[in-house]
Amino acid sequence: MSATKLFVLALVLGVLGLAAWWFTPPAVRASVVSKLRPQPSPTVHARTGTGNAPLNTTVYKWTDVKGQSHYSNTPPKHQKYESVSYRNDANVVGSD
Repeated sequence: MSATKLFVLALVLGVLGLAAWWFTPPAVRASVVSKLRPQPSPTVHARTGTGNAPLNTTVYKWTDVKGQSHYSNTPPKHQKYESVSYRNDANVVGSD
């Protein structure tokens, strides 16, 4: 096939594809586009409490020998600690 025939074939197929997309009902187009978009992971929005993220989170707080406070999602070994529970959907920072 010559380059001109390939160009004309590609042009015709492109126009037919655009026409098919244009005449497709909007609901079908929306479902096709939503399938092509990357879907967020189920634990994306901890702030709103949607998805599979737990609504409550436990944080462990302890003070080292220098008097500095530390926070972690796992309890420290060989250290006295305090469990602090907070809601993921609350936008509040506690004070020490």
